[in-house]
Amino acid sequence: EYDDELNATYQYIQELVRCYHHHKVHHFLELLHKRIPGVSHYTSHRCHNLFRRRTGIKRGLTFAFSNGQTEGFNNRIKLIKRIAFGYRNFTTFKTRIYLIINHKITVK
Repeated sequence: EYDDELNATYQYIQELVRCYHHHKVHHFLELLHKRIPGVSHYTSHRCHNLFRRRTGIKRGLTFAFSNGQTEGFNNRIKLIKRIAFGYRNFTTFKTRIYLIINHKITVK
């Protein structure tokens, strides 16, 4: 209600979010490619940059696979490395990782 540009930009972004959540790939990419009148220049520019990466976006919305869990584990391991700086023994470090991630420990 404050500004026409703000309202148009908000409606545009909400439509993009709806398409994303409902996996409407073609409509999502159409919206990214379209130049909607009244939408802020900054938003249009960012959407144009997203449209250039349309193949990755299409794959991300089409397939149910994600490497999010793997990235989460990697992030935890890096955090443990920062905290546990100075472990002299790799097996102790590995055991610490397994204990924090709550996996079964198998000692060789």
